[in-house]
Amino acid sequence: MKTRFTSTHIFSFFLSAFGIAIIILGSGFFPASLDKEYTHSTHYFAKTQQDTTGMVLVKGSIFNMGSTTFENEMPIHEVELDDFYMGRYEVTVKEYRAFCEATGRDMPKEPMWGWDDNHPIVGVTWDDANQYAEWAGKRLPTEAEWEYAARGGLKTNHYTYSGANYAEVVGWYERNSVEMVQPVGLKKPNELGIYDMSGNVWEWCYDHYGRYQQHRQKNPKGVPQGLNRSIRGGSWFGNKGNLRIANRYYNPQGFGSNLIGFRVAMDAK
Repeated sequence: MKTRFTSTHIFSFFLSAFGIAIIILGSGFFPASLDKEYTHSTHYFAKTQQDTTGMVLVKGSIFNMGSTTFENEMPIHEVELDDFYMGRYEVTVKEYRAFCEATGRDMPKEPMWGWDDNHPIVGVTWDDANQYAEWAGKRLPTEAEWEYAARGGLKTNHYTYSGANYAEVVGWYERNSVEMVQPVGLKKPNELGIYDMSGNVWEWCYDHYGRYQQHRQKNPKGVPQGLNRSIRGGSWFGNKGNLRIANRYYNPQGFGSNLIGFRVAMDAK
């Protein structure tokens, strides 16, 4: 698989206290960062009452997860999921700022385009995203939940991207993003009414990243352990191959960049 380096963006987006992560854009892949894994020790008070505001109920079922496009998407395997809720939108700057103000945390490093309340939050690590989700009384979606919801659940039309067969209809990526994130919810939603699952920002999932198993699984949460966490959906900076529903990649959970944000999920009680 051939790759190309985009040197004009390397230092703008990935200079941090831990070093430089070099992005290689190719057929749906880029390498993990060089940052070391870390965790926060911040204490905070989490919300305890279930709040489904901004969430879409996704009725569970059995579906075929994965594809034959790339090795890390194989094998296609059956997954059974219970009902769950998925965030209609990616978590925004405004929402994440409220979390920071309530818990005394610092915002991530401001991106070169500045903060906009309606943009998806970027620069957050998996740890940041996970702690936000817990504070909000929610959690990060598993990879299986993410892919099932992106496919449209029981309403799926079997599109290549989440909601269409043409990336431009549903997603922001290198050809239409003007080299920055865009406000959430401007593109066409998918069959479930969920926005931006293809493009805009990569989204952290709960799972440790690893190979799929052949056997049928129920409510899987990835491999038991590992250095990396899964990310899904592609971003404003990637090619349209990154935006495919089955496309998957990873980064160390202590890594943050202007390409990665997240959305939240919740059990349906």
